[in-house]
Amino acid sequence: MRQMGIWFWLSIKRWLLHPGFAALLILIPVLMAGIRSLEPEKTEKITIGVWAEGDGLGQETAQELSTRDGMFQFVLYASEDEAIEAVETREAECAYLFPADLQERLAGGDYRRCIAVCTAPSTILEPLTGEIVFAALASRYDGVLLEEYAEQEEAFGELDETGREQLRELYEKYRTDGSTFRFEYASLDEYTGKPGTGMGAETGQSGDGVFPVRGLTAVFVFLAAFFAACSTGQDEQRGLFAPLPAAVRPLCRWAALAAPVALAALSSLAALRAAGEWTETFFELGAMAAYALISALCGEIAARIVRKPQVLAALIPFMALALLVICPVFFDAGRWIGEVSAVRRVLPPAWYLSWF
Repeated sequence: MRQMGIWFWLSIKRWLLHPGFAALLILIPVLMAGIRSLEPEKTEKITIGVWAEGDGLGQETAQELSTRDGMFQFVLYASEDEAIEAVETREAECAYLFPADLQERLAGGDYRRCIAVCTAPSTILEPLTGEIVFAALASRYDGVLLEEYAEQEEAFGELDETGREQLRELYEKYRTDGSTFRFEYASLDEYTGKPGTGMGAETGQSGDGVFPVRGLTAVFVFLAAFFAACSTGQDEQRGLFAPLPAAVRPLCRWAALAAPVALAALSSLAALRAAGEWTETFFELGAMAAYALISALCGEIAARIVRKPQVLAALIPFMALALLVICPVFFDAGRWIGEVSAVRRVLPPAWYLSWF
């Protein structure tokens, strides 16, 4: 094992002294970080103003809207003039103004003009935001209707104040616990990479990244194993391992093959960190170590099957193109070609991407 460690260290120094490979190890993290810096910043949420006169149903609805998550950010303004000014200055796309007698208007059937809407001339979002506002209003007003129905029709018997309070609590519970049907508008990037969406791994990236950094680094590490297999095969043909004892010769050959793969893995980890694609540290390190080991084994198997290093080297460009197409790096070809998904099951780069 000591000789294997020495051979591994000498192989590391040898590859670092190779100008082309050393430049590539440095260039990949720098290039990934540079490309990431050119990507557009994440789009901010769209601001929608709300204001409610007095207390009651309008104020409750406005407060609820201001706490919602999603692509629209509802901002509760202190006065009607502030809400209108926010629209005029394009701080907000539109503003919804709740009158003090909102509940009375709804009770009288004045649904169309119960809420005033102030919109910017060029906005096209008012129909979408209107559905969200009126859905929130309806969920609130339905509770009022339920209480009125319970009082007038005596559906639950004669209710005292305790019974009415229990009715409100039950209605609020089933309205907010997710057990009833609801819908929401959200931007696509809010779901990218979330569990169940299949967005992150299918594009060779993790988190909220746009450029497929993880996919490219996965291909780089895998191809490094085949370059190492070609180099080790040439060393073996030149008799570099011949002076070694037969017992340690395979271990030293394996150390020579694993050295550039380890360097490629470290460079890839640096690229992921520089590009902001880093997830949990121990998981990143463990996944890359396992992937580098699998890649090195694949390179060794390929060298044993293709005995001539020159032939294996000639196959690497075609292999790189195939990996970029078959593995979901820039796009997912498996969506259109069913056979691609089957081939992907035997490719380590696709395994690595699926872990994220």
